[in-house]
Amino acid sequence: MARHWTGHGYEIVAVREHPENPAVYAETPEGFGIRLPFGAAGQAFLKASTPCAGESDVPRPEKPGGRAPLPHVESGFWSAAAG
Repeated sequence: MARHWTGHGYEIVAVREHPENPAVYAETPEGFGIRLPFGAAGQAFLKASTPCAGESDVPRPEKPGGRAPLPHVESGFWSAAAG
């Protein structure tokens, strides 16, 4: 993923080399950001940020019990445990 991003003009600004929760963070010269962190059970998140958006008054969502639920749908293509 990092090679793809750098090949498209992104600069890798940080890498988290954690054995269970790795992540890569990249940014364009204009300040747009993208990050790919991995969470519990290998769940991937693709997050993006923009320098154009202002701070919102909407509060952040809260997770009941402190942990986000894991997905309960398995796919033969996307699920590592499938097949």
